[in-house]
Amino acid sequence: MWIANGHTASEWNSLRLDSDTSEDWLTAIRIVDARFRERFIDAADVLIDLDDSLDARERRFGFAILALDCLVIETLQAFREGLVDARRSSQRLFCTFLEEQPEFRFSSKVARIFYRDFRCGILHQAETFNGSLCFSIGPMVVEKSDGLVINRTEVHRAIVKSFDRYLRQLADSANDVLRTNLRRKMANICRCDTTVP
Repeated sequence: MWIANGHTASEWNSLRLDSDTSEDWLTAIRIVDARFRERFIDAADVLIDLDDSLDARERRFGFAILALDCLVIETLQAFREGLVDARRSSQRLFCTFLEEQPEFRFSSKVARIFYRDFRCGILHQAETFNGSLCFSIGPMVVEKSDGLVINRTEVHRAIVKSFDRYLRQLADSANDVLRTNLRRKMANICRCDTTVP
């Protein structure tokens, strides 16, 4: 089974990740990097580049970019926590990410509105809810009386910075909780029999 372009579940399962000093951690990090970038981040980057070649009033890929980024937010938080099944945890994962990651530090109120109006609106109904708007200019987020105005480019850039920081944290052997959680998440993805405490 392919878990990222050029990487299989059997390759992941053969990595020696039980030692903090194993060189295989570099390979593991490259695989996680490829998995996220090739499936989500690179696609959003391409859409942003296409939109940026147009006049601001003609840009049209904001919802697609946000849909990809909402997937990254929820999935990255599940990786950080080692959560193998995110069902019934979406709101908590999403809001925790937006409230705790230094690139965001949203208030709980703003995080909940973002989850409801953008994540749920776009992924479930292909629209934003409650008057919230998506633009490609301006600050990352602005509160208004009936929702939020977000700059999808700034949101995407912050997500990429958070993801890059996550990879750097994984490279540091002192982050044993993040590493254990990654092993748990990937063990489930690879459907291997190896259990991680």
